[in-house]
Amino acid sequence: MLQKEFKASLTKNIIGGLMKGIMLGFLLMMILLIMELKVIACYLSPFVGFVIGILFQIVTKSRNTITVDDDAVYFSRGRNKKYEFKFSDSQFRLSVHVQMFIFIPIKSRSLIVDTNGKRKVISCSFLSKKDCESLSSLIGQKMILFAPSNSNIGDSLTKKYIIPKKHIIQSMTQKSRVGLITISVFLSVVFLWVLISAAIQNKLDEYFMFIILPFLFAALIFGTIFICLQMKWRNIKKSIPDEVEIGIDSLYIGDKSYSYSGIDNMTMTPIKGGTDGFRRIIIDYSGEKDTYCFGFINDKENIFSQYVDMFLSLQGKLQEKFSYETL
Repeated sequence: MLQKEFKASLTKNIIGGLMKGIMLGFLLMMILLIMELKVIACYLSPFVGFVIGILFQIVTKSRNTITVDDDAVYFSRGRNKKYEFKFSDSQFRLSVHVQMFIFIPIKSRSLIVDTNGKRKVISCSFLSKKDCESLSSLIGQKMILFAPSNSNIGDSLTKKYIIPKKHIIQSMTQKSRVGLITISVFLSVVFLWVLISAAIQNKLDEYFMFIILPFLFAALIFGTIFICLQMKWRNIKKSIPDEVEIGIDSLYIGDKSYSYSGIDNMTMTPIKGGTDGFRRIIIDYSGEKDTYCFGFINDKENIFSQYVDMFLSLQGKLQEKFSYETL
């Protein structure tokens, strides 16, 4: 039985520790400034934050290992095997989310496992990007081996799926608005807390130069990044087709057609998995790549309930040209 281990990356642990250290150092600096310990706040708090952040990251993450063999995925901490997930009764997806660190977008990767009606989320922040890609690809290959055979599905039938495009867009818009409101409220609370603290101590000028002005600058940069993300969401919405038709010899998505013989490869988000939070079809056809979106993976409202049937039909139709979406 072949096994492949994915161990913690020292570089990733140091970077993760530095990010935690910056947040901790900023918090310590705020507390010390309020206590009027200016010298300690400026020189000691960043150093203490960095040291504690790096030590915490190394102690908690450096011994983590993910192992994949022919039958299962294992998560271990040191010599202790904490979790075992068998391919025969589990669904896997490597989720990628973009988080804002001050005003810098940071990708956060997690292995999400659905097994026996329960969900477990394993943070992959201790792995390098290369190892995450290899892990995702390997799990995708194993999932294909354990997937049900659909070789006879749709061989002589034409299937047509009407995509509830309007409802999918409404769901995406609502989620983006919730995110905007949450972040706006958080920034407003932090800003008001700093402003009130400065007013109580009668140090508005001092706080304005060292805290309030940088905070406003960071908020401006964040707003710019948020606008860019909204433009990305707009492009995703444009990639939602009105309908999909699986014909005998060709596939029709929206106003485009793809003959099965001309498709080099089709990558599709697994029924319960994928990356970036969206269900997608990616088609390599005649040297070009087209991407179509079908809403969120975690579709609690079950807006497009026929996705599972469409997935199985395309898997059976394309056979070796069909693959699971990975990183």
